[in-house]
Amino acid sequence: MMNKNSNNPSPFSITSFASDNDIRAAEALAKKIWRNHYKVILSHEQIEIMLRRFQSMAAMKEQIDAGYHYYLVSDRQKALGYFSFQLRGQELFLSKIYIDADYRGKGAGFYAFDFIEKQALKLGATAITLTVNRHNSSALATYQRWGMVITGELVTDIGNGFVMDDYCLEKQLGN
Repeated sequence: MMNKNSNNPSPFSITSFASDNDIRAAEALAKKIWRNHYKVILSHEQIEIMLRRFQSMAAMKEQIDAGYHYYLVSDRQKALGYFSFQLRGQELFLSKIYIDADYRGKGAGFYAFDFIEKQALKLGATAITLTVNRHNSSALATYQRWGMVITGELVTDIGNGFVMDDYCLEKQLGN
């Protein structure tokens, strides 16, 4: 893929999941990213529960069956992140976007979000929505730089005495 903002080819590529190997790659990335990034926000126990419930191979297969689209973000054939979304009426819900810490701040996340925005427009969505942990200040700041605004709060009980304490964000498209 070419980076549309310059004449130089991007070092990043995006491919849709094509096999169980892609899901395994995303699951391995999730473990690395979550255990590193969320350790200052969530307890170890909650991280492990959420990895099993939402980032495992079984969970991703269920989500794919439910209409979620999954993609790997790579740098010269090395998977460095992944994301998934689902069209919900006229909103594209960005379920997850995770980039390895070594690639944050280097354009990989923005490249992925630009791709997501283009997909949303192709699918006829009028907005991109997502939820983000209220204490995940770095992700929140990134989403806001990308044009997303906080529209509300959502607390979701995930069992075992844990909740997801999130902000709801939205970016209107085509304005």
